[in-house]
Amino acid sequence: MIRHMFKLIWNRKRRNYLLISEIFFSFVVLFAVSTFALFTGIRLSEPLGFDYEDVLVVQTNYEDAQQTDSLSEREVKDIMATMERELRSCREVVDVAWGSSNLPWAGSMWRTSYIYDGIERDYSIHYVSDHFADVMTMPLLEGRWFNADDDAAAITPIVINRKVCETTFGDKPAIGQIITDDDDETPVDFVVIGVVDEYRYRGEMEVSEPSIFFRRTHEDSLTLYAGTALVKVRPDAGVGFQKTITDRLAEISHGWIIGVEALEDARNESLRNIKINALPGVIVALFLVFNVALGLFGILWYSVSRRRGEIGVRRAAGALAAHISWQIIGEALVMATFAILVGIILAIQVPLLDIQPQISTAIYLLAMICSSLMIYMIVAVCAMYPSRLAARIQPAEALHDE
Repeated sequence: MIRHMFKLIWNRKRRNYLLISEIFFSFVVLFAVSTFALFTGIRLSEPLGFDYEDVLVVQTNYEDAQQTDSLSEREVKDIMATMERELRSCREVVDVAWGSSNLPWAGSMWRTSYIYDGIERDYSIHYVSDHFADVMTMPLLEGRWFNADDDAAAITPIVINRKVCETTFGDKPAIGQIITDDDDETPVDFVVIGVVDEYRYRGEMEVSEPSIFFRRTHEDSLTLYAGTALVKVRPDAGVGFQKTITDRLAEISHGWIIGVEALEDARNESLRNIKINALPGVIVALFLVFNVALGLFGILWYSVSRRRGEIGVRRAAGALAAHISWQIIGEALVMATFAILVGIILAIQVPLLDIQPQISTAIYLLAMICSSLMIYMIVAVCAMYPSRLAARIQPAEALHDE
């Protein structure tokens, strides 16, 4: 029976060409939407490697203020140190740290390449202070974080994330490994003192990058200084505390522009932008699938009306109503199968060509399965009512019409 239906649809391929094409394009659209949905779901379920709750980001325009007010580098450093002491004196503040401009959800990246074992690799660079791991609640997998003992370190200490261990060191122990920067005339070595877990600072939709953390203090040069404060506050601090911080720090800095934002708000804004950008694609996909469903429903209905004589002969020959109904549904599913096979051939090219390296092959395969099941479900639902109409055709009535 199944072989007969495939042969029947194949012989009518010219008549069914447009409908099969519509189902094919619907599969392609559903494949794209399913891939994005699966990728998003998996990314949202994976850990970020830090805690964004109850963390405030304090931005300063010290570079503009330094030029406008003719402040020396020493004066700028003293103002920032005073800001930190003022923040720590607040009852609502738990801890304070400093970070570079490429903070989580800041939309900024800082990448460079270093050498290990003769191979040059790219890394994401972050300049942070001693309390950064505590403020961001970043668990250590090995070693330790920066502290005052590193002031007299002979080799510049660095902390890496787990991705560096996987891509650079492999099965070797990370602690004590040396990474070299040879961009200057004199190569500079960095020694690994600690390993943190993931650090997906660009948000839930991005994969983990090999990240290296460098230590910075108020005594470091402003050209490499981390000029953004991260403030861990108590859960009961309230929104009004942001205004308090802005006013107090503006007074200390003699008029610097101070911006305060909750890190959670930055995350929510990022997720909202992702939803807004994805909405047009979802609407187009739903519109296309809806139109295909209407077209399929109409074509099957019209096909049943044209085949009344054929169906009547089959009923007169003893075919049951259920057999007629399943034949109509089966033919619709066979048309969907032809469209899906062509769609799968096209979809397989995406992982083979590695168009999106951050999306794994498993996600693509799962998206193909989900898209196929959705197409079959839509086609079966659309064929349900025409198949019932066909099953109700009486032999005498159909033959009389002929």
